[in-house]
Amino acid sequence: MNYPTNSDFEKVISQKELDDLQARMASNSLAKNEAELLVKIAGETMDVKSLEPQGSDEMDFIEVSIWGLKEALARAYRAGQKSYK
Repeated sequence: MNYPTNSDFEKVISQKELDDLQARMASNSLAKNEAELLVKIAGETMDVKSLEPQGSDEMDFIEVSIWGLKEALARAYRAGQKSYK
């Protein structure tokens, strides 16, 4: 996995924020409010009920329209931008 470097974000976020982001990415964990927001976005844009593995192919693998995926990614991106303002 390629992690962001200082040059990628030097004009957008502080070094501390970058370090925190890299630490979260490395641990593959999200804060509770971040996880809840992603579940909300997934539910509203792709009719996904949970982002946790359910142990069932039928529930763990979903068919998603490209416009649903695009909307979900755009909303998550905008939420990320707002969190750093």
